[in-house]
Amino acid sequence: MSFTHRPHARGLRAEGRLVLVTARRRDGTEAGRARSDLRLRRLLSTIFAPLFTAGGVVFALAGLRATQDSSPSAGLCAVLSAACLVLAAVAITDLYVIRRRLRGRQPHQH
Repeated sequence: MSFTHRPHARGLRAEGRLVLVTARRRDGTEAGRARSDLRLRRLLSTIFAPLFTAGGVVFALAGLRATQDSSPSAGLCAVLSAACLVLAAVAITDLYVIRRRLRGRQPHQH
């Protein structure tokens, strides 16, 4: 296997040689051109939004039922509940952003 250095190569070649890809110069627009798998993000957010919401509710109820000597403590349950609810809010917000981006795409980009 031979290594070939090409300054502006975009990927691996199928000719039996590995092409090393060099870093392109950054021009500050990388985030504007970034792409993510919106369908995978939608799937993960659809799965985890209800799970984090349920976790937040379960930890909140456990915190309300906790006594002074119980383990986990009411304070820990409150922190875990807040963390779960924040993650649920992030997942729900991501679902909104994904829906907006998918609606804005041209038909041939799906």
